[in-house]
Amino acid sequence: MKFLLSALTIFILFATTNSSAQSGMELQLEDYQWENRLLLIFSPSVNHNDFQVMNQIIEEHTEGFTERDLKVFYAAPETDLSIHGTHIEQNSAETISTKFDLSDSAFTVLLIGKDGTEKLRSDEAISSQKLFKVIDAMPMRQREMKRDGK
Repeated sequence: MKFLLSALTIFILFATTNSSAQSGMELQLEDYQWENRLLLIFSPSVNHNDFQVMNQIIEEHTEGFTERDLKVFYAAPETDLSIHGTHIEQNSAETISTKFDLSDSAFTVLLIGKDGTEKLRSDEAISSQKLFKVIDAMPMRQREMKRDGK
């Protein structure tokens, strides 16, 4: 049953990715507060090396992202490239860039906790080990793991 649920989640993630990568999504951070952690990836280009590395990391560790209630959003020029997250529309990207003081010309990864605050910022790709270590050390995640018997 757990495998079936994971497979269904992965299917939904990829189905949503393909449809939203074309049009973009208005992102309201408040809509995810207390429900999801967010990984926001801002890149000046989808060809940026760190953007490609993050895409690979997300693809290889989808189960870990799902287990940690982590949703991925990216702001980069639109493309047909398969991205394992949801493309943020321009207006939302600008609002978030202003809120978190991001540069349009720099690569940045932000981890936003379920409480809506910034937990981690990097100007390069973040390994899944580092990302999961930061998340797993959060008090809310500790309670989740205890509740789930992990």
